[in-house]
Amino acid sequence: MLDQFLMPIYFQIQEKNYEFSGIGDLFIFILLIFTKICISPLTLIASCVGVMTMSNLAIRLTDLYLASCKRHAPANRIMSSGVTEAVVMFILALQVDLIDLKIAERAGAMSIILYIVAASLLQTLLEITHPVLLALAASSKDLVSHVKVLILCAILFAIPAYMSYLLISTIELDLWTMVVVSSSVMTSIQVVGHLIHYGLYLYDTFRSEPMETLDDTVYYLKSIVHSIELMSALIVVCAGLKEFYSGQWSFLNSFVLVIHCYFNVWVRIKNGWRSFLLRQVIISFNYQWENNPVAFFNDCYYYCGNDVIIVNARLPNVLH
Repeated sequence: MLDQFLMPIYFQIQEKNYEFSGIGDLFIFILLIFTKICISPLTLIASCVGVMTMSNLAIRLTDLYLASCKRHAPANRIMSSGVTEAVVMFILALQVDLIDLKIAERAGAMSIILYIVAASLLQTLLEITHPVLLALAASSKDLVSHVKVLILCAILFAIPAYMSYLLISTIELDLWTMVVVSSSVMTSIQVVGHLIHYGLYLYDTFRSEPMETLDDTVYYLKSIVHSIELMSALIVVCAGLKEFYSGQWSFLNSFVLVIHCYFNVWVRIKNGWRSFLLRQVIISFNYQWENNPVAFFNDCYYYCGNDVIIVNARLPNVLH
């Protein structure tokens, strides 16, 4: 199946002497190849298999690149096989009837599809990099490892931002475009949040005494990042409502907006409220512990701004 994807690429390169003067020419070449390949159901499936293979290769190369830096990091449990990117491409291609479109229209549709696939892949790479970044800040003094991970974070910040800029500058904004761009922009914002988080841990590591307000600072940092994510999702909702009142509406747009409202608005609000309530419980517990350290069961505590960890402990025999 993969040869159905690779052979047309080989013939395209053999027939024409391509010269790449910049990365933009490379993107155009990739778009041209995918556009000319996807002309039948078989070649579409082959293209999806090719996307899955390339995504898997990118994920494994990134994990290999980080291998020398993550001795203190937790085991990577989110290693993806690239299936998500392939499925996304296949579903979107079916949705827009890609193989039935004319070459110019197919190129436009393919550019959006590849943008979405690339955004999904970059988000996966960020999820692999994040625990390594935090582990280095807390445990490692190897300068080379820090530089390697920071370079990767800079790439993961720059590529989604640049892709979003290209898409916004070339395509008229509508509901679909807003949904796609918002998800990509959030990857760049998350990178910034992770780097600030990393800087706080690194600062605390070099202090002679632990930073007492580190947990609170990390909590507020995460709250700000999540608030920005929520505002970005609400902007997309406003764009959808604007299309509704302007008459540019369809059943598919309403379905997309409902899905967006549930996962990107309602779920984020629910998780944020849950985190706020748990924090209030922790503050109350800390107050009781400082004033009356009696025995507690099902004791809970907040560790370094991360999720609440429930332990079964009897105080004061166990010290946190």
